[in-house]
Amino acid sequence: MTDFQLDECLNDASLAAACNAAARCTVHRYPRRLKGKPDAEMLPVVFSLGRTLVTTDRTIIDDNPSSIVCPNPGIIVIKQKKPFPPMTAKRAGAIIDEFKDKIESWPTIDWSTLYAEIDEEEIYVCPLVDSDVSALQPFTISREAVDTELTSFIASLHDESSSPSI
Repeated sequence: MTDFQLDECLNDASLAAACNAAARCTVHRYPRRLKGKPDAEMLPVVFSLGRTLVTTDRTIIDDNPSSIVCPNPGIIVIKQKKPFPPMTAKRAGAIIDEFKDKIESWPTIDWSTLYAEIDEEEIYVCPLVDSDVSALQPFTISREAVDTELTSFIASLHDESSSPSI
C-alpha cells in the first residue's frame, strides 16, 4: 500500500480520514515535530520516511532546490487552474477525488523520483532527480485512455532511471 505524507499547508484531518477510510493507501498527517519548520528542514525528514509528499505549495521545488535529493519518494502538488476561489483543503480533496476516479491505478503507481502536478483537468508528470521540473508531460484526466497512458509513461521513466548509463 502506498504511503502519502500531507504537507503542513494541506494537513487536513478530514482529507486524511477520507483517504484512509477507502483503504487503498495510507495518508499521514503532518508531523507535529515539524510544525512551523521551513521546507528545507521538512523535506529531508519526509524523504527519509519514504512517503510521497502531497502539497498545495506550487513553489516547493523552486524555493528549495538544494533539498531535492535522489532517490526520493516523490512530490505531488495539488493545484487549480484559476486562482479563485482560493485553494482550500476541500477544493484539494475534490481535485484528488476526480483524479482517483479517472486514474484507477493511482494507488499502485510508484511515485518515487517523480514530480506531479494535478489540477481539475490534467496531471503533469516528470522525473524528480533534481530541482529541474521543466520537462512536465501533460495528461488530460478526462481522456478515456489516460490511466493506461499515464502508467505507461511513469513505467518508462522508472525504466530509464534504472537503466545503466553508457
